[in-house]
Amino acid sequence: PLPPPSDRLRTVTLDDLKNFFANPSKHLLRTRLAISLPWGQDEAQDDEPFAIDRRQASSQLMAWLPLAIAGADDAELLSLARAGTVFAPGPLGDHAMRAQVQEALLIAQTYSAAIHGEPMAPPRPEVLTFKINEQTWTLLISVTDAWTDGLHRYSASKLRAKQRMNAWLDHLALGALELEGVQPNTHLTARDDVLLLRPVENPSDMLQTLVGRHRVVRRGD
Repeated sequence: PLPPPSDRLRTVTLDDLKNFFANPSKHLLRTRLAISLPWGQDEAQDDEPFAIDRRQASSQLMAWLPLAIAGADDAELLSLARAGTVFAPGPLGDHAMRAQVQEALLIAQTYSAAIHGEPMAPPRPEVLTFKINEQTWTLLISVTDAWTDGLHRYSASKLRAKQRMNAWLDHLALGALELEGVQPNTHLTARDDVLLLRPVENPSDMLQTLVGRHRVVRRGD
């Protein structure tokens, strides 16, 4: 087994937990062995695509969503789209562009309609401490997108398992912190669905259990 983690390694962030539960093996290699596996390079295309790439579509939507939420209409978003290079010229590209703009407007409308509170102050670091096997573990949390009626997030991709897991961890952190004036609700608007999480009992105990699972990887057991 690896040597016990230093005091520094017993301080984790909420993003550490998200990365760990998304891919425990990769997290162990990166945090305890300092090994980072390179991503494979995409092969150069030798033909012109007729449809927008899925990753390009998500990136484009995420770039438009803050504007749509702020009140930009379809004409403004179409003007931005035509100024870019994501969509191919011609009828096929124009059709894909218009469909993408309508998706952005729908996500923005759904997101905005779910908000029934006031925005909270800018995020500040919060700390939770847990006693696990006679050791003190510290969880660092930065709460963003908090309103008086809870967390409100949006995503340009479909609602997948990783997004649900990340939302659940954020939701537990919000409940455990018991921030004054903030209800412990979480609302995530995705491209194809909406995730709503209500208050849970003992969120701090649940987080301690999850940090304990993460501790096993940090120890290298």
